[in-house]
Amino acid sequence: MKLEQAAQKQINSIMDWGDFSHSEKALAKVKNCWLNKEEFKECRESFLRKKCRELLEEACQKAIKNYKNKNKYFVDLEGNSFYKYSITTGCICAKALICDKDPWIKVNLYISVFDSMRDAEPFEE
Repeated sequence: MKLEQAAQKQINSIMDWGDFSHSEKALAKVKNCWLNKEEFKECRESFLRKKCRELLEEACQKAIKNYKNKNKYFVDLEGNSFYKYSITTGCICAKALICDKDPWIKVNLYISVFDSMRDAEPFEE
């Protein structure tokens, strides 16, 4: 299986098995979540699913670009090179990680009701 096909397989698995119904209900309780500021012409769950797919596809495309351009994220102690890209909205994070040894790709989607970039705490240096 080629890299792009492996990435798409992972995305499809997330989209098939992710519990977007419960995620949408939980995100409705997060004060600063961007999802609560949108006006919808479709149901919120469908909108959330569509946005998550877009974020996953973007993370994969950019991680694959990093891999092909040899733009390493890190090298572990065994010399394996890793290529990563993550994108976040604050309450949703899509990540793709590629390893070049026995090459593999892992795609993850995190939906969080606790973390929000807009709730970050400022500090002085």
